[in-house]
Amino acid sequence: MIYISGITLYAFSFLWFCFPGEYVLIANRDLSLFRTSPDYFLSFVDRPGGLLEYLGSFLGQFFRFRLTGALLLAVMVTSAFYLGNKLITGSPNNKGLIIPGAITPILFPDYKGIIIPANITPLNFEVWEEGKRFFALLEGENGPSVMVKAKQGIFSIPPKKWTRFLEGNRGSKFMVKIYKNDAGDWTAYESSAIQVASEPIDPNLVYRLIPPSYETWSNMGLYQRDLTSFREQPIVENRNIEDNCVNCHSFNNGSSEQMLFHIRGSVGGTMIKMGDGIEKVDLKRDRTLSAGVYPAWHPSGNFIAFSTNRIEQYFHALQEKSIEVLDRQSDLILVDLINGKIEVPARVNSDDTDSYHTWARSSRWIVFSSRRYDGRYTKLYISYLDREGQFQKAFLLPQRDPRSNGSFLYSYNRPELITGPVQENVRRWVRTARKE
Repeated sequence: MIYISGITLYAFSFLWFCFPGEYVLIANRDLSLFRTSPDYFLSFVDRPGGLLEYLGSFLGQFFRFRLTGALLLAVMVTSAFYLGNKLITGSPNNKGLIIPGAITPILFPDYKGIIIPANITPLNFEVWEEGKRFFALLEGENGPSVMVKAKQGIFSIPPKKWTRFLEGNRGSKFMVKIYKNDAGDWTAYESSAIQVASEPIDPNLVYRLIPPSYETWSNMGLYQRDLTSFREQPIVENRNIEDNCVNCHSFNNGSSEQMLFHIRGSVGGTMIKMGDGIEKVDLKRDRTLSAGVYPAWHPSGNFIAFSTNRIEQYFHALQEKSIEVLDRQSDLILVDLINGKIEVPARVNSDDTDSYHTWARSSRWIVFSSRRYDGRYTKLYISYLDREGQFQKAFLLPQRDPRSNGSFLYSYNRPELITGPVQENVRRWVRTARKE
């Protein structure tokens, strides 16, 4: 809108100075005679403001002609209009209008000081500060910067610009600068840095979504998320298989072509996918305690090891011992098999439950579940393992709308990184599961 107004003002000014306002040109055309000699120039430089007078004398010669004079005056009027608009509305790119601040902005999720894959989806975030107008400026060591305006406190980074930005800054850092506008004055918050790793993360992640309750397993399913975008797709949902429990999904070395999961209930069995084939198998035998439970693929893909278990849940009257299988506290540890060192990495663990984890094929990334967000729902976090064997600060799995982390009433369970999407049609899983 401001550009349309500027063009309109320019056209109106030009026409006005050409015709009804021509007297302005007549009044100014004979004020001074501009000369190109060095002596004429030197006569201006020895007094304050002399260079401006010299410039005015130079421009004055254009007033001798109607068209050039009107054109010049229209440019001056339009330029003054744009400058005034900038002074009123402010701009985070105009450093002269910024009040620098040393305050660290409260952002959610907390992405300050993290290391990210170059193929990760945009890190959309929310600003938890008082104010109506916020801007974020992403400045890298290479390529153009990315400017994002917050809408209702949410910064949604355009995916195409984000992809190009990360690719241009692979292996280097970029700065995140937050600006706030109050009554035309811009405040710059303290900047934060994010490192872009050279190693990508496996592009797909499979997990189970389930309500955090032991009383029922209705409304659960297996889902896959494209980590290069926000696209999430169901692999199978138990509402299509008589509300049976789906669990223990597993992949052979991260391949979506060799996978399995269990179904427990009226259409129970183990679903095994080998390439294009899907088979439902009953692993219970007379001599075994149960059907196969916890799986482990042989590297060749020709064998799968299972445990057989009798699992029971014990209920108690005391609140602090309500159910025996509840994971009240857990941490992740890293064992160095060369020197025998056991480390409890502080950058990935929290005061709450940190549990099931999965490695990327590059060996640099780990995804794990944690209840650190609110103590009730498990969320997924990503961390980078550097070449010295040290985990870096973990960050929350990016979402299109970061506010959904607080409103989503399901827990992420058993994350598994895979190298490609599961291409199988949902209906085929359901048909195979329902076969007797």
